[in-house]
Amino acid sequence: MLEVKGLSVCYGTRPVLTHVEFSLASGGVLSVLGNNGAGKTTLLKAIMGLVRPKTGEIYLNGIKIPLHSRKESARIFAYVAQSPRRCGLSVFESVLLGRRPHLNGRPSARDYRVVEQALSCMGLNNLAFQRLNCISGGELQKAAIARAMAQEPQVLLLDEPTSNLDVRNQMEVETLLCNLAKKQGLMVIQVLHDLNMALRFSDRFLFLKDGRIYKMGERDVVTANVIHDIYGVQAKILNVEGISIVVAV
Repeated sequence: MLEVKGLSVCYGTRPVLTHVEFSLASGGVLSVLGNNGAGKTTLLKAIMGLVRPKTGEIYLNGIKIPLHSRKESARIFAYVAQSPRRCGLSVFESVLLGRRPHLNGRPSARDYRVVEQALSCMGLNNLAFQRLNCISGGELQKAAIARAMAQEPQVLLLDEPTSNLDVRNQMEVETLLCNLAKKQGLMVIQVLHDLNMALRFSDRFLFLKDGRIYKMGERDVVTANVIHDIYGVQAKILNVEGISIVVAV
């Protein structure tokens, strides 16, 4: 169980997050939703320890996590940024870097197996020795997710993980994340703009507005009224062959 309590973040004197609190059980997939500038990315960074919060505490299974310790948090959290960086590393080398929090020296046979499994899960075996600066944006995004998976975190934080992917790869990645959560007890927190992807693959929803939690809960909190209040658009939620979809009207 992950518990976030009283989390507030300021950039200078400007508040970005104010008293954010929520919990997520093992195996859960939480989508963080809201309009641009609501504080979604900052929330992920604050949990990960990339941004120092003004106030707040984070607990994992009842144990307080020190927010100032990057090494400690890297053994618990893995973070996938919205726009992964390109460089001259191969895909394999990049994913192997995900093992750094667990290394005491040279990578072991198990470390290499974990990397190979992550590459296989993301369908990147044939690109293992391609350079990151020579692959497509979608492939780069999948390599970043594979690196996070190789880290073997307890909590996986993703900032718009499907933003650079086509529809087929969006479905594959979201299905994979959902299966990882359910089968391995992983906790997945993802920032999404696609409400339909969120509805299809998440079991918890957190709407942010002006840095505060506007609504938090299960599927029943995703309503036409909430969508209007958050995004300023009229919408209907329809059922198509058992799948809920949001349609702007």
